[in-house]
Parts: sequence; C-alpha cells; structure tokens
Amino acid sequence: MDVPPLDLPVAPGWALQTGSLGSTLVWVSVALFLASVLGWFLAPWVSWGRRVGIVGLWAGTVAVLGVFGSLAALFIGDQFEYAYVYGHADKLNTIPYKIAGIWSGQEGSFLLWATTAALVASLIATGTGQYRRWFTITCSLFLATLMGMLAFESPFVLNLFGGKPYIPEDGVGLAPALQNYWVIIHPPTIFLGFGSLLALFAYGVAAMATGDLADWTKRIRPWAILSLSFLGLGLAMGGLWAYETLGWGGFWMWDPVENTSFVPWAILAIFVHGVLVQITKGKWIVSNLLLAGLPFIAFLYGTFLTRSGFLGDTSVHSFAQMNNTALWMLIGGGGGFTLGYLVLWAWRWRRLRAAEGGEPTTLGMHREAAYRWGSVLLACLAIATAVGMSVPLIQSLSGSQPKVVEEWLYHRVLVWFFVPTMILMALGPLISWRGTGFKKLWEKLYAVICITVSAAGFLFLAMVLTGRGRIDLSGKIDMPFGTAMSAPVWTLILAGICLMAVVSNVWRMFESTRGMKMSMSVFLSHIGVAITLAGLMVSRGLENKVELTIQEGAPQNALGYQVAVKEHTSELTDRKNKVLFDVTSEQHSFVARPGFYYANMGGEFRPMVWPHIQRGFVNDIYFTLHPMQFNASEVTPLTPNQSANFEGYRFTFKGIETEGEAGSTDTVFRARLTVTTAAHSFDILPGVKLSETGTKPEPAVLDSDYFVTLESVDPRSGAASIQLQFVRPLYFVEVFYKPMTGLVWLGIGIMGIGGIMAAWYRRYRPARTLPGQPAGIPEEASEVSEKEDALVATP
Repeated sequence: MDVPPLDLPVAPGWALQTGSLGSTLVWVSVALFLASVLGWFLAPWVSWGRRVGIVGLWAGTVAVLGVFGSLAALFIGDQFEYAYVYGHADKLNTIPYKIAGIWSGQEGSFLLWATTAALVASLIATGTGQYRRWFTITCSLFLATLMGMLAFESPFVLNLFGGKPYIPEDGVGLAPALQNYWVIIHPPTIFLGFGSLLALFAYGVAAMATGDLADWTKRIRPWAILSLSFLGLGLAMGGLWAYETLGWGGFWMWDPVENTSFVPWAILAIFVHGVLVQITKGKWIVSNLLLAGLPFIAFLYGTFLTRSGFLGDTSVHSFAQMNNTALWMLIGGGGGFTLGYLVLWAWRWRRLRAAEGGEPTTLGMHREAAYRWGSVLLACLAIATAVGMSVPLIQSLSGSQPKVVEEWLYHRVLVWFFVPTMILMALGPLISWRGTGFKKLWEKLYAVICITVSAAGFLFLAMVLTGRGRIDLSGKIDMPFGTAMSAPVWTLILAGICLMAVVSNVWRMFESTRGMKMSMSVFLSHIGVAITLAGLMVSRGLENKVELTIQEGAPQNALGYQVAVKEHTSELTDRKNKVLFDVTSEQHSFVARPGFYYANMGGEFRPMVWPHIQRGFVNDIYFTLHPMQFNASEVTPLTPNQSANFEGYRFTFKGIETEGEAGSTDTVFRARLTVTTAAHSFDILPGVKLSETGTKPEPAVLDSDYFVTLESVDPRSGAASIQLQFVRPLYFVEVFYKPMTGLVWLGIGIMGIGGIMAAWYRRYRPARTLPGQPAGIPEEASEVSEKEDALVATP
C-alpha cells in the first residue's frame, strides 16, 4: 500500500526507538549467552573464563527482560504500527489485558518462555556449586538458541505503508476466547513450570559431565518440586479457564496442547519420586539422570507439534505456522539437545551402572516398590498420551487430514493405568521403607476402606439430596470386550478409589504431625491431586444436560427450573453484550447472563458465546448459549406464478414491482406474494431498497411469529428469492447440572499449598555440624532431615 488510509498518524519516535531497542536486545542477548558458554568452556584454562560465564548469563537475562519490557511498552502505548501489537491488542482493553496480549500469540509466547527460563536458570545457577560450569553452559546455549529464533520470529516487525510506519486507528485485539482473567494468570504460571524444565535438564547434563552423582539430587530436589507444582497449577488453571470460557461444560478434553503440558508433568512426577528414592535409599541413580532431562525433551517435542502447523485446526490452542528459519532452529536445536543428552547418558552408562548402590532390595511390600510400580504406570500414562497427541502429526505426514483423538478413546485406554496408579497412591502411605507385612498392611487398608465407604456413602447421599433429581443415573458407558456398565456406578468406583487415596494420606498426615513437617507437605500434595481428580470425574460422569430451544414469551423447563428469555444488555456487536434469562424454581431463582456477540474477524462477523456459571457450594448450574437462529427457512428462488410452502403457509409469487427509477438510489424492488392458509388468502409486498451504502431490507410481517424478506431479484427474468424469518429469534441453550465441581477448586488449592510447602522444607542447605559431633566432620542438614523424615514415614 503506497499511502496510508484515512490520513493515519505517523508512528512516534519513542515507539520506533523502543522497537529498535527490543530488536537489538534480542541479538545482544544471543551474544551474551554465547559469551557465557564460551567463558565457562574456557574456564579451566583461562582466568577470566569463570567471570565471563557468570556475567554473561546474568547480563543475557537482563537483556531478555529488556526485550520483554520493550514489547510491554508498545502494547501499553497502543503502538499498532507493529504487526504483532496490532494483531493482539486494542484500545478497549485495560493494562493487565494489554500486557497479557504479549503472550497471546506465537512470538510473545516464545518470549515468555525465554524470560521464565532465563530467570529460573539465573536464580538456580548461584546454588549449583560444583555443577555450575556445565549447568550454565547448557542453559546459556539453549537460551541463545531460543532468542535466536525470536530474531526471525520477531514481534517487532512494522506494518509499513509506502515505506513509512503509520498507526492504525485500533488493533484487532485479543481473540474472544482470551477475554478472560485467566489469560493474565495462567500463561505466566505454566511457563514458569516450562521454563524451569531447562534447569532440570541442565542439572542432569552437569551431573553426567562432572561424574558427581551424589550431591546433585539434594540440590535439584526443591526446584524439581517447584517445577512440578507450577506445571500442575498451570494445567489446573487451564482447565478452569476452559470451563469458564469454551462452553462445552467440562474442564479437560485431551486437547493436543493440554497433553503437551500433561506429558512433561507426568514424567516430572516420576523424577521427583525417583529423587526421593535416591536420597533415601541410594537407588535409581541411572534412571534419575535420564528422568531429569525427559520432561524438557517432551516439552520440546510438544512445542514443535503445536507450533509447526501440523495440528491444523485440531486444537483450540493452535498457533500460526512459524517462520521457516525459526522452525528449523527449533527442530535443529531441539533435536540437537535431545540427541546430545541421550548420547551423554548412554556414554556414561557403564559408570552409572557401577555407581548404582544403596541397600539390598527389601523383600515384601515396601515403599520403594510402590514408587517403582507407580512410576511405571505414570510412564505408561505419559506414553499413551504422547501417542494420542501425535496422531495429527502422523496423519499429516501420511498425507491425511489431521484429526484429534476423541475424549472417549483417551478415557478407554488411560483408565487401565489410572486405576492402579490411584490404588498405589492409597497404599503408598501405609507401606514403610523397610517393608510391611501383608497382615499388618491389610489391617490398615481395611480401616481405610471402611472410612472410605462410609465417607463415599455420605457424599453420594448429600449429592443426591442437594441435586434434587438433577443427577442423571441412567447413563451407560462402553467397557472392554463389548460390555457396558452404568456410567454413575463406574464414576463412583473411580471417585471412590480417589477418595481412598485421600483417606490414606490424611491418616498418615495426622500420624506425621508427631514428626516432620516435610512428610505432611507430601501427603497434602497427594490429597490435593486425589480430590481434584475426584471432582473432575464426578462433575463429568454424573453431569446432566438438557438442550432447550426458547423464544421470548415461551419459557421452557430444564432440570427443575423454568427458563425464560429476558433481554439483551447491549448491541449484538458489543463484546460485553449479555443475553439475560430468568431461571426459576421452587427453591431459588437467578438470572443467567451468558455472553453473546458478533465479532468482526477478517471482515466476517462470527458469533461468539461464553457460558454463565451459577456456582453453588459444591455444585454448578452451567448455562451455555449457542448462536441464535433468525432464519425460519432457507433462501428460496421463485419464478412468476411459482409457489412454495413454509410453516403451513403457501406463497405464490406474482411478480416484481418497482418503485422509482431503476438503477438510481432510493429505488425499491418488491415481490408481490399471495399467501394462502386454510382459512384465507392475502397479499404481502416484501422489498429491498437501494441506497448509497448498499441495500436496505423492507420486510413484510406475516403474523406474530414470522416475517418475509426479499433476498434478491433478477429484473431480466423476473425471478426473486425470498426467506421466512422469525419475529422472535430462537435461542438454543444447553443447561448442565455439574455436581461436585467445588472439589476441583478445593483440590487445586490444596495441591498448590502442598507443593510449595514440600519445596520449602526440602530446600538445599549448607552443611552443619550435628550436636556432639566433632567440628570437622559436618553432615548435610538436608540429609539429616531426610533420614528423620524416613523414620517418621515408617509405621
């Protein structure tokens, strides 16, 4: 475009300088991270190497923060001359949402990843001790690769008109699904988890490169727990966001991007438990070195999957296809880091196997065996999920249209691993490290089962009574081998297993109050996970859904409520518009306020909806509105004297009438229609008026329910096309009864608190001298705490 439209203003100097600064700092950060790599690599031979390595990482991190700050200034300042700002911001949004626009697209999400990874790496590096050299080399090399990708996938590209940057009047703004407060909270949380995976990967490299396999697990443990906690909270927040925005009535649908987060989380959970085994029993040394790197490798693969364009339209999270150079850097960098890690691990194989030590394997039921089998089951969950999320890629490579694996198939496959995993979560707290006899274990398990059955019965009774007939107890679910089971029964079995895990961990948590806080935090985390899973399954498995078609003045009944259309709060093009429904029952009433508006997306107006959630103490009424229907019939072409039937009416087209001079403005074309019913006949004249801005319909009212519009005319043939419209549009509504959704919120909160406590109590501390011990013979404080914790955990 040679000239700017509508005399738009030229971009201000400060904005151009800020964009140039951001672009420059991208390359500066690459140079600084590479300097850090070079400095640490040469550190054994040159005196300045260590200092350059340390300063390079910190300075590179500051440069990344400068890039982020530059982009934030452009978003806050509404500098729409930048293509990325134009595509993800507008003037209507408040500052928090403008900042959230930074990570709402591909370039900004890569920048968020680089920012969190650099901050976490810089923070952890100071406490890595003898591992610092190879830890920093690994982190800095990857950060240089990531920022190098941003140099080609840049958020600082200008929209130029005639070679000059002009500021459009407004930007496109956040996508409708992102107009939610979770866009401010969820991405930074989960990317803290993603960013921390690099540090765990680098620690694994450093341990293998130095050959020091004893101390690294104590140093890495609190960071691994924090990483697991942030990833878990991020996953949960994403589910809550989907529940409040997408309108399908659930928290989790096994979307490929959801799975990209779940797979690293599952592997990281295995690693955290493996670290505990290594510190406590001196085992799993070989496995832990591999597990330290696998979550990061899995996330690299997931990033390629979601950013390469192979998913097509199979994910609600899919990003645009990447710049080719940036994509090849992702493939090459990700492949290089993955291959390098696996080769290093294989090269160290003999030495690692020789280092495997610890006590002889304990016979009988013991905690290590529970962790080992639990890890195998979690690995199976992760592998099955990874295969499922890879199906669109496999289909794309084979030339087929990519399709997502459906929810029901995930459930049918993963339940084989989920059930024994939860049973082990219930058994684990009852089993000691030293081994527990079957008789003693059964005594404890029997007590747990009795409490579980009693609690489950009470909760089910309360759920039925508070549901007042709204729970659907008639559903069936397909089982293996061609069998079927009552869906409520199967749901309650799964939820009961989760409840058993809650009871078991609560039992041990109260027993551990006599000992270490360290144990309490672990049990608290497990309780949170089990409660969350129980809430997810009950709210999905026992939900009841009713579909309604409503018009104004014609209320319908659903789940014991009467639902009636009330009014709109604004115009249909206003994104703040709500459609109000009066929802009443004998017990209580409320006004449902689902959102509905038409968004201008690339010149095409598309309907956008989001649900209303009437929250109870533990149950929700979930109210989803689908796009309204105005058309009562298809557009029907008619020639003179041709007839058509609609809704009990017979329309006979008699011909076209013209008012005014043909071709001039204010000309009106009308279709003369004779309408015949069982009782009488009459004529109507729907028309269309020409104007300078287009055409203006002049519909003909048929009765209190319908009117007729003239859609098009052909003066040469005398034909016309008509359509029947509703006077009162149809509203398509889905009303869900969602039992026990409060458990999801409760479980997530408990899980987060437990994870943070566990990381804090297991932080690495310098060596200290024990009472009565000679001053020159220190013992690690963290090791002492772990031994004490192991004794507390032993019944």
